Amino acid sequence: MISIMKIFYISRFLDDNNTGAKYVMQRNLRALQKIAGRDNVIVYMHEKPSIATYFMSLLRQGSYGVSIQDEQSVLKIAQSNNYDWVFLEGTLFGNVVKKLRKKGIRTMVYAHNVDAMLYKQEMELNSTLIAKLRYIHVSMNERTTLQWTSKLLALTERDNDGFKQLYDRGADIILPITYERHPNNIQVSTLNIKPYLLFVGSNFFPNVEGINWFIDYVATHIDLDVRIVGGCCQNQLLQNRPLPVNVFLDGYVNDLSAFYKEAVAVIIPIFYGSGMKTKTIEALSYGKTIIGTEEAFVGVSADYDRIGGLCNSPEEFIDKISLLDKSIRVNEYSLNVFNSYFSEEIFIDKLRAFINE
Repeated sequence: MISIMKIFYISRFLDDNNTGAKYVMQRNLRALQKIAGRDNVIVYMHEKPSIATYFMSLLRQGSYGVSIQDEQSVLKIAQSNNYDWVFLEGTLFGNVVKKLRKKGIRTMVYAHNVDAMLYKQEMELNSTLIAKLRYIHVSMNERTTLQWTSKLLALTERDNDGFKQLYDRGADIILPITYERHPNNIQVSTLNIKPYLLFVGSNFFPNVEGINWFIDYVATHIDLDVRIVGGCCQNQLLQNRPLPVNVFLDGYVNDLSAFYKEAVAVIIPIFYGSGMKTKTIEALSYGKTIIGTEEAFVGVSADYDRIGGLCNSPEEFIDKISLLDKSIRVNEYSLNVFNSYFSEEIFIDKLRAFINE
């Protein structure tokens, strides 16, 4: 008789904005539903927490941003059904993971970052009381999660090393960010606009800091437009600053594909972070030339010069951009790297094998 696998999937609130984290969570859920069957994956989405909920979770040392009512609901559902696995998105459900494990329920945590390292970077850039309290609460939850989870899934070897360093616990498997394939023949329409570089980023401090740096030190020294798309355009730092004539804040867009297809190249000037950059893999999926920092290419082993260029200084960015062929829209080497290592089918096969071990 074939046994049917049942999975309880727990995620945080997914807003309407197209963030990298949102995409990865949706990918994980799709993969689990393909592996176990849609009807055998029960989904629990935590509501978007209020400031009061965050504060109360800190005071009671509970899961980060999760109310006591949500924690109790999760435990009740998990105990009332015979699930093979409880799959949790992220390392900040510490209290929930601990209680589940004490009840003998197996948990599988997908770590999007080493969150303690990420929030420490934010605290060092913005040393407010709120940033310090957030860092303390995040570190506490992450430590508890790694102590109690049955299985830990990490994005990169760098994250795996970070977990070992901080918590003396490594990942059970490395599963990088992947993306859905686009049609083999990527069509590029002809728009009557000046050739441009594309930056895509949510309203998150590494994105805002990175593109702000690029505007300050690179944008005025190149002959291409720079189009900035995503939630970072809503950040006051960008909205209130003077912009060079070749820089445009396009804001939120429902469909990024046209922006990717038309771009001469994608720029990823990111200096802070953990995990991988979804925007890097997304750009590879469109076969784009990518010019980015060392942080942008974490988790991607390839010839960076053939992808576009690894740059960490203004001079390096300016030099690489000056060499771009403005008539090319598809970089075949980038497409080959994506198809070989970062397609969604590869992720599903690896996750299926891991779950069935």
